[in-house]
Amino acid sequence: MSSSRTKEEIVETAKAAGLTATKGPVQVLKFTEQLNTDDLKLFELPSQLLATLEAGDTVVLRGERDDNAVLCTKDTTFELKVAETSNTLLLTPVLSSPTQADFQEAENGSIFHRGVNACFSTYFEARVCRPHLDKLKRLLRVSPYSGPEHEVIDYDVIVTPQKISTEVMS
Repeated sequence: MSSSRTKEEIVETAKAAGLTATKGPVQVLKFTEQLNTDDLKLFELPSQLLATLEAGDTVVLRGERDDNAVLCTKDTTFELKVAETSNTLLLTPVLSSPTQADFQEAENGSIFHRGVNACFSTYFEARVCRPHLDKLKRLLRVSPYSGPEHEVIDYDVIVTPQKISTEVMS
């Protein structure tokens, strides 16, 4: 079999799959030699989080090995969970939709060969959640403030803003 499908092979495959003839160009997908699924992760983001990222605002990924990871913006916490899909998701750098100019301007029956760079059956969902403040409570209980007359600073257990920032998931 050749590396590029002919129009006849495409029509034959479409018929075998029960697809009817359609107008417009055809896009043939082929896995590239650089198929790379391990180094990439897919995220489904709510519009609020996507707008934050597009604006260039800072987001912080927090969590320890035994925790579910959270993604924090300056005012919202998102819980990250792995979701599975029964449909394989393909990542391709170029794929035209019927509304795009190159698709509309192509001759009927044109064939576009597109490379698939990765495929996934899982992705991360980001959902708004309440801040996880249990660790903050535990940190503050270790070194409670009892007033200036009882203040003894133990620098091994003192809670600093940096310690809160790195350990509290909010």
